[in-house]
Amino acid sequence: MEKQQNENHSWGDQLTPATDSDKDERTATNGYSRKKLAIAASVALLLISLALVVFVFNQNATLNNQEARITELETELQQKEEMLSILEARSVNLVVMNGLEVNPDGYGKIIWDPEKQQALLQVANLPEVPEGKTYQLWLLKNNKPVPSATFTIRNSSVEGSFFKIEQLAEADRQNTNAFAITLEPEGGVAQPTGQMYLLGNVQDNTN
Repeated sequence: MEKQQNENHSWGDQLTPATDSDKDERTATNGYSRKKLAIAASVALLLISLALVVFVFNQNATLNNQEARITELETELQQKEEMLSILEARSVNLVVMNGLEVNPDGYGKIIWDPEKQQALLQVANLPEVPEGKTYQLWLLKNNKPVPSATFTIRNSSVEGSFFKIEQLAEADRQNTNAFAITLEPEGGVAQPTGQMYLLGNVQDNTN
C-alpha cells in the first residue's frame, strides 16, 4: 500500500504545472497559425479575383470579335444588295479591264448603268496602295479622260475587291470609249498624272 502511494507520488512529481511562458508560446503559435491562414486566404482571394478578371476580359474580347464579325457581314450584305440593284437595271454594260505593263496580272470588271450613272467595279491583283496615294477610275469620253471615283487596296491577298461607283460622270454608251485605272495622289486629280494599271475598251466588250 505504501509502495503504491509512493509510485503515485512519483508520477505526480513528474507532472509539472504549465507556466506563463508555456501559455505565451501556445498563444504565439496559435497567432502564427491564424496569420498563415489569413495570408493563404488572401492569396486564394487574389487568385480568384485574377481568374475573374481574365474571364471577363476573354468574354469582352469574344463579344468584340462577334460584333466586328456582325458588322462585317452586314457590310457584305449591303454590298451584295447594291450589286443586285445594279444588275437588275434595265440596261447594263460590262467592260473588262486588263492589266498593263506596270502590273500585267491585274484585272477588273465594271458593270455600269448609263441611265442611273452608277457602276459596280471589281478589281483583283492590284498592289496595295502606298502612303499618300490612291487608285482612280477614269472614264474616257470622246477619247478624253473624265475623272471618277477613287479607291484604295489595303490587302492585296484578297481575291477581289468590289466598289460601288455612285456617280459615273456622264457615262453613255455612244460616247464612252474606255475605262481606266491609274495610281494618283491621295484625293484624286482632275487629269491623270500617274501610271495606268488597268484599261478596258468599251467597243471590245459590246456585241
